[in-house]
Amino acid sequence: MGTLGVRQMKRDSFVSVSGGGESTKLVTRTHVATSIDPVILPAGQPDEHLTWF
Repeated sequence: MGTLGVRQMKRDSFVSVSGGGESTKLVTRTHVATSIDPVILPAGQPDEHLTWF
């Protein structure tokens, strides 16, 4: 779970930097929630999700 959080954080930073606007921040927040949702559901396959990302 620790690695997953770090990966998500990195991805969020990238998206924020790419846009560089408040709108992008909102999108990033939604991305995190969407990412956490599917990851929590398949607790038995967290590695696959990470690789897909």
